[in-house]
Amino acid sequence: MSVQSIANLFLEQYYSVMQLNREGRQALVNFYSNASQMTYSGSPYRGLKDISEKIESFGFNTIQ
Repeated sequence: MSVQSIANLFLEQYYSVMQLNREGRQALVNFYSNASQMTYSGSPYRGLKDISEKIESFGFNTIQ
């Protein structure tokens, strides 16, 4: 399997979870570890605690 195929599968799964309701969206944390970093709207988040709190704060219902 190519790197591009793996990346595409990851993105499909990630955005499928992101489109779930607020409770289901918490499953996004499973994509991260304590060593992970996420940038959202230019702000960095590091580690599971920071990333989880940011995901919980998402106020949108759907993504486009």
